[in-house]
Amino acid sequence: MMRVRTCVPAQALDAAAAEMVPPFDVAHRDCCRTAGWAFARLWGVDPVFGAAYRSHAQARAFLRSFGGAEACHAALAARAGLVPAAPAPGLIGSISVPGQPYPWLLALCIRPGEWAAQGREGMTIVTAEGCAWGVPWD
Repeated sequence: MMRVRTCVPAQALDAAAAEMVPPFDVAHRDCCRTAGWAFARLWGVDPVFGAAYRSHAQARAFLRSFGGAEACHAALAARAGLVPAAPAPGLIGSISVPGQPYPWLLALCIRPGEWAAQGREGMTIVTAEGCAWGVPWD
């Protein structure tokens, strides 16, 4: 894997806390958009910029158009010039959270295995495995 830019956990947590505030709203303040904003706060790149959906139905259709959430997250990362990397503080990633309306979330890595995600009441910390992407070192 290529080397990517990372930060200390406190910086990742601060970026996530600044963007992942209530209320949750698919189309305006959801897991994808807020993770993208938090990532952009750290690295100046928003991989979710231009995601075109304004409702739950449109969000599901948007994900399906890529073949599902995991494929969508990977495509958005690639489109933004991000590269796959092992989860590390400050990276954006796709995590599995079974039992949720959307079982795959886009989240910001705080440390390997620990992710910040947009929840109904604001930022929530989720323990999960996931795949991650980051800004490559030049």
